[in-house]
Amino acid sequence: GISGCGTPDTDLNGNGAPDCLDPDDSTTPSSPRLTRNRRSVRVEMQEFPGEVRYLVEARSGRKSTSLRTGESSTSLRNLSKGVWKLRYRLRVGEGQSRVFSRFSGWKKIKVN
Repeated sequence: GISGCGTPDTDLNGNGAPDCLDPDDSTTPSSPRLTRNRRSVRVEMQEFPGEVRYLVEARSGRKSTSLRTGESSTSLRNLSKGVWKLRYRLRVGEGQSRVFSRFSGWKKIKVN
């Protein structure tokens, strides 16, 4: 792109500065909002403009799972009992022109 970073001029936070030159840390997504329903967890993530993909990671002890989606809210189903921690990041673009955000902070939830 025109920024000279060698990456596309993606602007995840919409402030007009390409992410590779942006000193504003708001390109890090906020922690997800979690709602438990038995052995499922509803994950609501920060919405970003444009066409983005979300990667959700979940861990509990040695167990882990991940999910990719184009929606800012999704559910992880059939989780085993225990305390799970979840985080996510964004992907913009395809192939060699794709750019990833930083990961959100971890958020914990207990599954019964």
